[in-house]
Amino acid sequence: QDFNEPGTYSYYCEPHRGAGMVGTITVQ
Repeated sequence: QDFNEPGTYSYYCEPHRGAGMVGTITVQ
């Protein structure tokens, strides 16, 4: 996944995806 455009992207922490660990990346 590319983060070239401004915005907020959701991603999953692979080892903890089953535990519902979701984070966000904000690109400005």
